[in-house]
Amino acid sequence: MESMFYQGHRFLDGITHFWMAVSVWKANLVLEDLARQKTEENVTKVRDLVRSDRRLTVTMISSVLNLNRQTVDEILTFELGMQKICGH
Repeated sequence: MESMFYQGHRFLDGITHFWMAVSVWKANLVLEDLARQKTEENVTKVRDLVRSDRRLTVTMISSVLNLNRQTVDEILTFELGMQKICGH
């Protein structure tokens, strides 16, 4: 009886390791995708779009340029040196 429990425990442990590996793999894919999207061409496109209308939101820019929202946010923050301003 104890050996069956131990084998079952090892089986569940293997499943846990499998899903952890899958989540790491997915995270790496997302990071690679972000790295591909953060090109100089996309930085120029974001800069030009923001200069044309400063009231655009990050979500609007990402949908117009077909980029990841996080990529647009990083371009605005780190590449263009922009930050949020709250105005009522």
